[in-house]
Amino acid sequence: MLYFEPGCATAKLTGAQANLRYEVRGFDPETGQWLEWGDRTLTADANGEIALPKPPSERDLAVRLRASDF
Repeated sequence: MLYFEPGCATAKLTGAQANLRYEVRGFDPETGQWLEWGDRTLTADANGEIALPKPPSERDLAVRLRASDF
C-alpha cells in the first residue's frame, strides 16, 4: 500500500519483483470507494521499478499494488 497527499509528484516505486505484473487500484479514504487507476496493471522493469501514472484524484489517496498472475 502507498499513500499520496494532494499535490504529490508522480512517483516511482522501487523494490518490486523484476518483470512482474501488478494490479493497481486507488482508494479514496474520504468516500471509502475504490478507484480505477490507469489500465489497472503495471509491470515492474528489469530493475524492479514501477513508474506510477498520475493519480485519478486530487484528494488524499491510498494505492494498493498486488502481484498479479494474469
